[in-house]
Amino acid sequence: MGHKAGDMLLKTAADILRKCFRSQDIIARIGGDEFAVILPNTGIDVVEKATERIRKMVEDSKFTFEKDNIALSVSIGYAVKNNSFDKIEEVFKEADNNMYREKLFHKRSSYRKVLDSILKIFEVRQPALKRHQNMVKELLVSFAEYLKLSKNRIRNLELLA
Repeated sequence: MGHKAGDMLLKTAADILRKCFRSQDIIARIGGDEFAVILPNTGIDVVEKATERIRKMVEDSKFTFEKDNIALSVSIGYAVKNNSFDKIEEVFKEADNNMYREKLFHKRSSYRKVLDSILKIFEVRQPALKRHQNMVKELLVSFAEYLKLSKNRIRNLELLA
């Protein structure tokens, strides 16, 4: 849709991020359509709540360009620097990896379509496989919840299953 629409979408995303975070948090566009947010002295529980606020605001957003309604979507990856020994580059890399996992998990990307196609073939050829896959997924999620793992780790286990 061109640079004008892209610029408007970026401004909309920036406004959403600004509304979801505190004044002391640092929000920066790091390239293309990617943003980074630094939350000083913040634990994983606060970060997870912030990501849910972003998702909710994006879901509730309306974006119109030249009379066309465009659905906004985001992929979020995050990581927490737990101690002074953690290198910021490694934390950033972990957040970036988590974002790509989320894209695979949530979006109907070409990778996800390929994965879905492979699973469909297995389902047709081996009907018991689908039941097995669901049972493994339920078991992994139950165990992860019992261990009180983060939502992000639970999503990763669902993808693994």
